[in-house]
Amino acid sequence: MNFLNKKVIYVTGETIPSFKFNGSTLATISLCLKLKELGANLQVFTYEETLISSPSEIKDELINHDIHIEILKKNHHLHHGYFGEGQYQDHFNKFVQSFEPDYIFCYDWSAVALVAKTVTKANKISLTCDLRHLAIKERCINYFRKNKSFVSKLFNFKKSFFEYFRARNKQIQILDYFQLNISHANHHCEWLKSKGVDITYVPQFIKIPESSFYKNNSDKKLKIMLAGNLDGVISIRAFETLIYRIIPDLKKAIGDNFEVNYYGHYDQRNFTSSLRSALNDVSDFFVFNGFKPLKEALISHHIFLVPNNISLGFRTRIVEGMAYGACILAHKANTYGMPELTNGENILIAESPIDFVNKILDVYKDRSLMNNLRFNSYYTYENIYSVDITIDTLLKKIF
Repeated sequence: MNFLNKKVIYVTGETIPSFKFNGSTLATISLCLKLKELGANLQVFTYEETLISSPSEIKDELINHDIHIEILKKNHHLHHGYFGEGQYQDHFNKFVQSFEPDYIFCYDWSAVALVAKTVTKANKISLTCDLRHLAIKERCINYFRKNKSFVSKLFNFKKSFFEYFRARNKQIQILDYFQLNISHANHHCEWLKSKGVDITYVPQFIKIPESSFYKNNSDKKLKIMLAGNLDGVISIRAFETLIYRIIPDLKKAIGDNFEVNYYGHYDQRNFTSSLRSALNDVSDFFVFNGFKPLKEALISHHIFLVPNNISLGFRTRIVEGMAYGACILAHKANTYGMPELTNGENILIAESPIDFVNKILDVYKDRSLMNNLRFNSYYTYENIYSVDITIDTLLKKIF
């Protein structure tokens, strides 16, 4: 199984390839490195908008791994397309015609729509992690939580309403143009299958730098961490639950014998006044820490909290934690896309704020529980989620 001397295109529309706290974006680097290792003549594409949003991350991370990236330029005279891909179609088609690839991998729905319309003899392989219409719905709900005007929220709702129904139908149709369809979220895979799509579940390709089982912090004071992007679809609602419910109840239960640290992107200007006020109330226990190497952060904490309560996609944050043997406490919604997770064995699962508090108290009172979970967590990564295993599964589907 190799791609020796095969011409391969990898295209991603909305994803920023980076090893920072960007969740599923790790899949871009992981798969591209593996394709090069297998001898592929690889060409990577992303959109002009992606470059604008984070130019240094894209250039630095890919160049450091000797991966050349081509930036697709917009043609503003073209139609927007199904999922924002239309204005990049002309540039991409011209390159495909000249390069004559043997394989085209596309990651995220915008890239899938782009490749679906491209006329080529190449084998097309789609890689998706969510359902587009559900992502649109969740973004719309999150927008209502932001500090925006009523008119702005109304306009966003109207736009999202029409996009939701268009996406629901189109994502099913465009997958017919592919020789192989992979979903990185089991529950979304099952939904697409129920609509007649030929598709297979494979966990995401997550290459974790320096993954290993590390000794955990031995401090008596319980240290809890979160990581994410509070401007993203997933994180903000879970963050509100943490600030409004979980931290106040923990304070009542164990006083000042705990702390919560948040690593990742945030902009308090987007927070509502009530959320900013609640943050002030818990400032003795909660701290924003910006970016920090994930390994360093995980090793210095007892619990890796993933309270996201939206059943959208595959939670790469959990895999990242498992790669370092973290004791992970996650909302049940995260298990729908990851059937390999088992409560009390390789992870702790909660459904309500009080459930989260009780599970945290279990770890606080019994560190042996934490140690057992940590070992099983790392074992799950090594035997199920490590990039060599997941990509090997993909290659067997291709060859």
